[in-house]
Amino acid sequence: MALAVASFTLITLLALLPVGIQSYRDADAQSAMVNLATMIVRDLAATPGSGTSPRFGFSIPAAGGTSSGVTPQTVYVDTSETPAGTYPYPGTPPTAKSIYRISVFFLPPATAGQTMSTVARVLITFPANADPQPKTVPKTYSNMFQTMVSLNRN
Repeated sequence: MALAVASFTLITLLALLPVGIQSYRDADAQSAMVNLATMIVRDLAATPGSGTSPRFGFSIPAAGGTSSGVTPQTVYVDTSETPAGTYPYPGTPPTAKSIYRISVFFLPPATAGQTMSTVARVLITFPANADPQPKTVPKTYSNMFQTMVSLNRN
């Protein structure tokens, strides 16, 4: 009888092991995306005026410039969180090492001279190659994280 109870308990624990491993993987991916979003926001905040961000190469539009609210600027990063492919410039496709896809949408002030912030929506999806169309909002992914940031350019 004791052997039956012990074997039932052991089988139950072994059956729960894949669920625990998947939960760990999801939590690990979510933590990595949060850290990556933090780096992107800091990169955008460190960019002077309407320039290009130093680390990820996002081009921040000037006030009165064109909004990228529909077409994102896309960068693919590998495990070292180093850009491994970009869109639109220089237009390199994601590599086999690309893990995350970063899509940033900018909404600058409508007219030049306005003292308003530039709003940026940062969307990070995993895996990077699940949705290979960099001009569109990603629709195929297994995990995602998004945040909004207001960039004071006054």
